[in-house]
Amino acid sequence: MVSRRVVVLGAAGAVAAGVGATAALGRLDDSLRAVGARPTPSPTEDDVALAATARAEADALIKLAEAQQAPDSALTVLRSQADDLPATDRTVTLTDDTLVDACRSVADSRTDACVAAVSTDLAVVLGSSAAGLHQVVRLLETTS
Repeated sequence: MVSRRVVVLGAAGAVAAGVGATAALGRLDDSLRAVGARPTPSPTEDDVALAATARAEADALIKLAEAQQAPDSALTVLRSQADDLPATDRTVTLTDDTLVDACRSVADSRTDACVAAVSTDLAVVLGSSAAGLHQVVRLLETTS
């Protein structure tokens, strides 16, 4: 006859093996969501670096826009984008002299970063940021 101890240990072992296999396959978050839990995602180092670079670029664009006396609407968009990204002490140097060219270059960079991002939330922020920068370019071209 099978004892309770064997049944309990066997069930616990099966659960542990299932959780281990799920974690190994990278599906643990999906499994937790399926039972109603809300896992807290941990950003990858690459995503943290992408966000920091995007914020540094945003800060540099704001400085350039202020120096070139860009329209208030353009500054509002640029500041809003910076506010959506985590603060960083990282700095970047923009290679373009005009705000239009700098916005184009940074928009291209953000598009590449959007594709490279692991986090879907970060990809959405970076993608919408790239679109917003293209709108700023259009605004600047129509007002000048």
